[in-house]
Amino acid sequence: MTEDIAANKGRATRLVGELTVPTFAVVLVVVGALGGIIAGIVVAALVAAALGAYLWRGGPSAARRALGGRAADPEAEARLVNLVEGLGTANGVPVPDLLVIDDPAPNALSLGLDARHATIAVTTGLLERLSRVELEGVVAREIARIKSHETRPETVAVAVLTLVGGFRPWADHVRRLAVGDGGLVVADTQGARLTRYPPGLAKALEHLGADARNVRAGSNATAHLWLEPPMSGPPLDVHPPLEERIEALREL
Repeated sequence: MTEDIAANKGRATRLVGELTVPTFAVVLVVVGALGGIIAGIVVAALVAAALGAYLWRGGPSAARRALGGRAADPEAEARLVNLVEGLGTANGVPVPDLLVIDDPAPNALSLGLDARHATIAVTTGLLERLSRVELEGVVAREIARIKSHETRPETVAVAVLTLVGGFRPWADHVRRLAVGDGGLVVADTQGARLTRYPPGLAKALEHLGADARNVRAGSNATAHLWLEPPMSGPPLDVHPPLEERIEALREL
């Protein structure tokens, strides 16, 4: 787990650096040529610092604006609230903010820069389709992602993609770096271990695969956050096929 946390934090740092360092260099050259090297260094440092601050801190608010949704009702969504509180407390994760998104497609996601400022969002379609055991599997997976800081690079990537999303090759690279090699299968496995019942999450993924509807909420900048990304969104090669993920859970 410690190695996973370090790797996830490292990917987030790299995402910020890959945009701020070139920006610093370009501003330094342009301003330096016009106003001298000292002015170039000062202006470049200020611009890079402002950009870096946005990339580090802007992801959560950008994602929340894109996703919309409402706070989960402790009474109307008592099953969800109880599962999140129980699994979070049992695994040392502060209870995250809970969003319910009015969308018939079953799906869920988590985001946040750290466990103290995390959010779990689920669609109304997910709440309607899944049994308690299946919903527990999904919630456990998102709790595991928060605990391992897997949400950090993916949330930073939202801020990066709001700026470079129009540049397809770079955007694809950002999504791949944010998710990491095998990140989704690892998150599925870690979540299943929290419940000690892999079939719960496996069955939930089967429901997602059987439902042809795409989640409408969010944007291209948030597509990589979803448990199963919308098929009409950006390139999805960062996500292994659901069948592969389900098979991995069955082998646990």
